[in-house]
Amino acid sequence: MSADLSGFNGMDKPHWTEKRQFRRVPTDSLARYRIVSGRDPGHVSQVLTGTVANVGGGGVLLQVDGLTSSGLHISFDDDVDVQNWVAVEFQLPSGGAPIRAMARVAWYQRGVTAGGSLYDVGLQFEEIRPEDRQRILDYVTRERPG
Repeated sequence: MSADLSGFNGMDKPHWTEKRQFRRVPTDSLARYRIVSGRDPGHVSQVLTGTVANVGGGGVLLQVDGLTSSGLHISFDDDVDVQNWVAVEFQLPSGGAPIRAMARVAWYQRGVTAGGSLYDVGLQFEEIRPEDRQRILDYVTRERPG
């Protein structure tokens, strides 16, 4: 079996197409989140904290210290075919009421920051109030016009 390595020269990252529908802007906001079992929505982790490193109308980049809590993995249930949810709450730097959303993990990877190892977790909003999404879109437009 051979892998398709077109666009990959061995030294650079592979070329890939951006799949996001919405632009994102950097931020540094504290987030509170809980992992919710995709198999049993009554099984919820304790409240955890992380940092929203960027935000857009479709989701956030959440930086966290670990991928598991209360026996739940941030992305999948015991069976990797069942994806867990992330209930996330954060404030935009512009202020206002907290943004609350239910999200799915689009991807995650180990990240390295000055403070030590963290995980970068790409969250895609699945359930968010339309007015909260609009507040995010307005914030992104103010921070990154065009």
